[in-house]
Amino acid sequence: MLYLAAFAAALLVDTIPVFAPPAWIVLAFMIIRWNLNPWGIIASGALGSVIGRYILTLYMPHVSAKIFRRSENANISFLGKKLGGRFWYVNLFVMLYAISPLSTTALFTAAGMARVNPWNILLALPSVNSLAMPGSS
Repeated sequence: MLYLAAFAAALLVDTIPVFAPPAWIVLAFMIIRWNLNPWGIIASGALGSVIGRYILTLYMPHVSAKIFRRSENANISFLGKKLGGRFWYVNLFVMLYAISPLSTTALFTAAGMARVNPWNILLALPSVNSLAMPGSS
């Protein structure tokens, strides 16, 4: 049951475009608090994270005008259009960006605002999540 909660927590946290804690913090808390199997939490959390980012990229084009000023929309959309480039280059960039200490929220927000096909950038995320979480938990 707690593994389903980990899935739901990662999904919920990763659908919020701003002011949310990283999913790994929530998952690490769950592992420590309830002494859970880290690999089970990683698997369920990574799946929830990918689906959460997918949902974020789907609804961002509809709410970005309400959240961001026009000039910010133009800047973020420029980054998002770069994410619509060649599949392997974009996935390599997303993998490298995701293992950096920078939050991927801005990356997926920009991709959503520019209406980039989410599958062009989401395929790199599960492998990065599964590599990054064991060290942090």
